[in-house]
Amino acid sequence: MKRDNGRTACLKSRELLPDVVVMDISMPEMNGAQATKRLKELCPQIKVLALTAHEDKGYLRHLIEAGAFRVRAQARRDPRANPGNPSSRHQWIIH
Repeated sequence: MKRDNGRTACLKSRELLPDVVVMDISMPEMNGAQATKRLKELCPQIKVLALTAHEDKGYLRHLIEAGAFRVRAQARRDPRANPGNPSSRHQWIIH
C-alpha cells in the first residue's frame, strides 16, 4: 500500500495492521516522525522502517525518538565512493 501523507498512512496502517511500515520523513499533512509517533501510539506492535534522503542527523534523531526501529539514510552519491561497498553509500542507525 502506498500513501501520500502521514495521516492516511496512519489510518490505513491501523486498518490493515501490517507487520512493518516503510515511512518517509518528508510528507504533507503529517511528516514521517509525527506519523511514526502516532502509529506507535495506535499500534505499538507495528515496526516502522524509516527512509530518508536527508543528511541532517536531526531528522534521523526525530525518527528514532518517534519509535522507528530502523532508519536508513541514503546519502547523495559520492563520486569517490566504492560502488561495491554498500557502507560507502548508506548509513544505518538501528534502534
